[in-house]
Amino acid sequence: MNLDSTIDVLEAKPSAEGFSEDSAFLRERFAEAREAREISRYWNATLDEALENLAELKQECAKPAWDGCDAQPIDGKTLEQLVAFLQALPENVPVPDLVPEPDGKVAVEWQTGARRIFSVSIGPDERLSYAGLLGANRWHGVDQFFGNMPSEIIRGIARVSR
Repeated sequence: MNLDSTIDVLEAKPSAEGFSEDSAFLRERFAEAREAREISRYWNATLDEALENLAELKQECAKPAWDGCDAQPIDGKTLEQLVAFLQALPENVPVPDLVPEPDGKVAVEWQTGARRIFSVSIGPDERLSYAGLLGANRWHGVDQFFGNMPSEIIRGIARVSR
């Protein structure tokens, strides 16, 4: 990844500013990320890109029925859990895709091929549901997230990223 050609989302000025609780939450998280970046000698570019994707996702999925059907909006508690999850990712993890789910949760996904996928579903509570596909092998499980990345999640990401 060429960092010189990426947009620095933490330094960019917002094109529009919201006034909702969720908008305030995202502003606070970006401010915390900027502060952490200034303190740390080793900034995680994965987190930069994931936070940029999160801001776009929040805008797209802010209202009920955002999918044209009955999808629930992504709420502030889910955003809080998602940011904490992204911040807990190790630095060497590839940038995940963030995929909104109709139940208001967000899937954090790594796909490195047609049958190389690992996905973690994040909602408003500490419960992480995950599933992986590696060729013909499938696995899934549930783990708790209290700020530290569960080892099963790290192993799942590593399995599909090799």
